[in-house]
Amino acid sequence: METVWRPVPREGFTERSTGRMEFKVGGLPCWLQDPQRHVCACGAEMAFLCEIPECTEFSRRPGRADQRHDSYGDSYVLLLGNAVHLLACPEHCHPAAVWPVPQN
Repeated sequence: METVWRPVPREGFTERSTGRMEFKVGGLPCWLQDPQRHVCACGAEMAFLCEIPECTEFSRRPGRADQRHDSYGDSYVLLLGNAVHLLACPEHCHPAAVWPVPQN
């Protein structure tokens, strides 16, 4: 179960929800910094799709090149190891209508 936190709104402060930081598809995003909202080129507000926690390692296949300038050894990381949230267009206007939001 995810924790939801909804502060009492006041001037200059918006209501938000926070989920657990884990590798997940759907649910509530766990923003490490302020939540980010993006609008698709079609005009729809992009929706949370998935989250990759910071320092998530992806195994490197044998014989493949090392990731340059890293200290992860036999694995790769995305966007310097920062947490990554993917937002997608809920209108499905284009297969590539996805926006990465890195946070640290």
